[in-house]
Amino acid sequence: MYDCLNRSLNIKDYPDFRFWQGVSYNSSDNSFTRNNGPFKGTPSQFYYNNNTSNLTPSNNIPYDIYAPLIAFNITDAPAIDNITSIIPGQASQVTINGNHFGRDSSYVLISIQGSQCKSPMFIENNYQQITCSLGSVEPYSTDLNYTVKIGVGGMLTTKVVSLAKECLNDCSAHGICNQTFGTCKCDSGHEPLLDCSSLDNRSQLLNTTIWDNGASLLSTDQTITGVIVNFTTGIQFIRDINQDKSIIKTLSIDNLAWTQEEEKTSSGESVFNARMFNQRTQLQVTVGQFQDTNTTSFLGEDIQVSPNSVKYRIKIINWVWSSPINTLQVIFHTQSDSVEFDKCGKLKVRSDISRGDQIIWTRVQVGRTLLNCKIASRMVIDNSTIIPSKVTLLTNDDPVSQQIWKSRKFNLLTTFHIPRFSHSVELDPVFNALILGDDSNLPYECTEETTEQWTFIIVAVVLSAALLSIIVVVLVITTK
Repeated sequence: MYDCLNRSLNIKDYPDFRFWQGVSYNSSDNSFTRNNGPFKGTPSQFYYNNNTSNLTPSNNIPYDIYAPLIAFNITDAPAIDNITSIIPGQASQVTINGNHFGRDSSYVLISIQGSQCKSPMFIENNYQQITCSLGSVEPYSTDLNYTVKIGVGGMLTTKVVSLAKECLNDCSAHGICNQTFGTCKCDSGHEPLLDCSSLDNRSQLLNTTIWDNGASLLSTDQTITGVIVNFTTGIQFIRDINQDKSIIKTLSIDNLAWTQEEEKTSSGESVFNARMFNQRTQLQVTVGQFQDTNTTSFLGEDIQVSPNSVKYRIKIINWVWSSPINTLQVIFHTQSDSVEFDKCGKLKVRSDISRGDQIIWTRVQVGRTLLNCKIASRMVIDNSTIIPSKVTLLTNDDPVSQQIWKSRKFNLLTTFHIPRFSHSVELDPVFNALILGDDSNLPYECTEETTEQWTFIIVAVVLSAALLSIIVVVLVITTK
């Protein structure tokens, strides 16, 4: 028999909570078995204490239940703070942040735009972040508004959320803001800056050179140590990470043997290949150089490419996993050839990242040289599943950070976090750089002389099989 035992169970360690649970009584061993929630789950048993002589399932005497129960706050309905990772018109793995979702995700019912978001699962142990699988839905308006409903234990919350993203400086009146992605499509001549704020010409662009391992050099003959600098960029490390976020193994790209395919692609791109793990795993780097402004599309997202750009596609195929629950980190390394200190011993650098739930761009200024990075908001795994990109900045105590820091140059380590995949994963970041007329944008004021100090910014990428698209652009802005 099934019964709601909110009066007949003494719920241990759940003060001020109500109990909502379908259970059945097993007379053979005096235990209760619960139903694990709507549409899924295997029943699990609850046991009461041994001091229960003369109890029957009908005498309404409290049972002391020690196993985890489906407990909900008495007065608070589910609270929705924000929702991320919806991809309009495509299936998405959605993340919802909030509170009062209970402690068993199988009892959380979620709908977005009237469509059920299936297989809810808590991400953290504080039960305030939950993810679910959503089919293709569209917003109700151009404001990118979505109606989200969450039901927990008979309590329902409805909230309209907007996923519109702001563009940097609203594109400075020299471009069009794509609110779906938070990126600018700049007017002609304004493409090299993320916010379209400066008009530049072709004579200010730096040259690009592709090396035989797929890495690139962005260079100018106007270099001044620590002021006007050159940059190199390319994949540097691949790391296998376990569930505890411990590093299981690290592969340096420098230790791989590379070959270049004789034939270029139909778009004129060069293709470089390397193999590892007894030839089972393949790393493919496809590099294209753009002489003029262009627009590339990645998973439905348009990315504007500035003149004199280098665009990467990086694909990892058949990664050999250390564990079926591990993830992969692919670390893309961008480095200046020099850096300058002020008289206080501080680096003449600054860094900035996009606001909101995703990092979709970064900016780094070394002296008068500004490096921009655009990052696609989506990635694709196994050539079919589209998920939001996840990019973070590595902390200074990370082993890669410590290793790179010893180079005494400014470093940008771009890292995407990617769940396990069976075959491949595809990413699309874009880099460009320019030389400013001065370093007045550097956010510090030297007030007292100190010894030299080193700081750096690191962004990491977690992958299994990966296809990265990276566009690199450099230009020079001269003062008149």
